[in-house]
Amino acid sequence: MQNNNMYNINNKTGKVVILTALAIGLLVPFGAYAQNGNGNNGNNGRDREEKEGKRTSPGWYVAPGLRARLGADAPEASAEVKASLPLGIQRLIDRLIGRDRDRDDNRDKNGRDRDRDKGRDEKDKDEDKDEVDTTAPTISRLRIRAEGTSSIRVAWMTDEPATSKAMWSTQNPLPTNASSSATADLKTEHQILINGLEADTVYFVAVSSADASGNTSTSTPLYAKTRAEIAGDTRAPGIFGLTAWAIGDTDARVTWFTNERASANLYLSTTSPVALTAENEVASDANSTFFHSFSVGELASSTTYYYVAGSADASGNVGVSAEGNFTTKAE
Repeated sequence: MQNNNMYNINNKTGKVVILTALAIGLLVPFGAYAQNGNGNNGNNGRDREEKEGKRTSPGWYVAPGLRARLGADAPEASAEVKASLPLGIQRLIDRLIGRDRDRDDNRDKNGRDRDRDKGRDEKDKDEDKDEVDTTAPTISRLRIRAEGTSSIRVAWMTDEPATSKAMWSTQNPLPTNASSSATADLKTEHQILINGLEADTVYFVAVSSADASGNTSTSTPLYAKTRAEIAGDTRAPGIFGLTAWAIGDTDARVTWFTNERASANLYLSTTSPVALTAENEVASDANSTFFHSFSVGELASSTTYYYVAGSADASGNVGVSAEGNFTTKAE
């Protein structure tokens, strides 16, 4: 126990001596300090430094950061000068120099790592830049159907955004001068309505899509037959799916379908049966379509309304729906 205590005391004393020597070294000129510690060697070092116009305390050699902060221009400790310093100061200088070397080595290593990472990133960017898309879009879910006597609708999907183009002809395979219709918008869901076709005729239709890189896919042709015209058509359009919905306190929407292209008229009244007069006609559309939809406003709240739909085909045949009704909401 006594030996351990002596060791602790000596260890602490040694640290105090080193720190004291460092403090003295920052204040006492090198020549005087060396003379007290090392005799003639110190005098020789002092004389040499005096001739060169330099007098340096030992503390300067172990405090390079302090020298830089004070702007002092003190020399680095040579082997001869270092030997003239107290042993504790020599050991402290060795530790500081070793630590500085380790720090410099770490800085060099970190710098090399950053340069390597930077080069790798630039290489990856160059590889990405050099990579060119050569894969054409995949066409799937191709569907085709006739709509009336003069139209065919075609729809399909692609696995990446691409343009839309439909080509058709009465010949198969399609000739190079086949009729076509296209859009340049890039999308994955495609649909084209082909108009102006002959009635009761088989048409072969193919589609193609090109992605942003110009890679193009073309489908094999499918076929559809347009409907035949009915000589002396006297049959009125059939109306089905008549519905009133989105009913509010002052508005509502009425929709229905027809089994052929037809115009649309909506009649509305607070009394039943609804008279098909101009006074009760609240909406109309002369375009010939299969789906018809009207929004009706300026209605009274908490009121029951009766409605009838009418549609006329190209031959002038008029179809009239059964009567429906709805009640607006309270305010």
